[in-house]
Amino acid sequence: MREEKRIDVIFLFSAFRKVYVMTGGTLMVIKPT
Repeated sequence: MREEKRIDVIFLFSAFRKVYVMTGGTLMVIKPT
């Protein structure tokens, strides 16, 4: 169960990073709204 949860977190982080780069994290950081 612990291992599965860890894998899920890694997968989520990877997906988030992909979206972050796709949407342009710089813009998100400058415009948090």
